[in-house]
Amino acid sequence: MQGKLKYELIYIYDFESPGQLRKALAAYINEYNTYRPRSSIGDLCPEVLYHGPHLHIAS
Repeated sequence: MQGKLKYELIYIYDFESPGQLRKALAAYINEYNTYRPRSSIGDLCPEVLYHGPHLHIAS
């Protein structure tokens, strides 16, 4: 995730303050863990794998 985080968020946006960066990081990590499927875990999102399929949100 570290490389993706840098290239999809940190390197492309100019944050005005540390607080703005913290909010963006929290939103990115939430989206990454909740809505992005991973092929390594059967095309499930980590949230679905951890809590069960009833939380899966179709894209």
